[in-house]
Amino acid sequence: MSKMKPLHLIACITLAAASWSAVAAPDRNYYVTELAAQQKFDVYNDGHNTYLESVPGLVVVGATADGERYIVSGVPSQIRGFMNGKPITFLRGLPPAPKAPPKPDAVAVTAQIKKLNEELQSLTAASETLLGGVKGPAPVAAQAARVAPPAPVVPAKPAKSWEVRASDVTLYGTMKRWAKDEGLQLIWETENHDLRLRGQATYSTDFDMAVAELMKSVQFSDYPMRACIYDNGSVRVVHTKKSCKG
Repeated sequence: MSKMKPLHLIACITLAAASWSAVAAPDRNYYVTELAAQQKFDVYNDGHNTYLESVPGLVVVGATADGERYIVSGVPSQIRGFMNGKPITFLRGLPPAPKAPPKPDAVAVTAQIKKLNEELQSLTAASETLLGGVKGPAPVAAQAARVAPPAPVVPAKPAKSWEVRASDVTLYGTMKRWAKDEGLQLIWETENHDLRLRGQATYSTDFDMAVAELMKSVQFSDYPMRACIYDNGSVRVVHTKKSCKG
């Protein structure tokens, strides 16, 4: 049996170590510009594809899903998506350092304090002039006559929640269910186009605003759509290039 030369053995060990290092250390230098700093996503790439954690309400444009992650082909510098209907952008790299607030102008601050003191003195003098001839408090009856009764408090009507469910499967399924819940007739004029939805979302607002946010989340698809809501009790879905008057 022939023996492996030491040089070949060292090369194999070096290649194996390099491969293991690439797998064991994925690049997680990503940040989201539109969200609060405390809201985090697990985003990383392995040099071939980019992976994003599938969280409720998240939709990633141009990605596939395996149930736990969104998968984007390649390692793009930015990835667009929507979080609960609002657009967000994942950027590769480290977030920029926050800008230091500008230093206050000492001269301007002093002038503002002086102006406020002068206004306070003016108001104090005016109050003393108006109350100079009044001796003691006004009669209770006179005070009560000038006080209007408090207006009754009307409880605010709670906003209705509109949900995008996994059971809807497509945009048509969601719109059909929403229109039925609102008592409207759905008219689908999209030349047999539909869009498969990934993820879930909830809009706590009225029907018109919820539909507008939902349509905004699909505006980057191959067939962007818009919804037209009419007073005759119908909602019509068409391509964005088509007018609601047509």
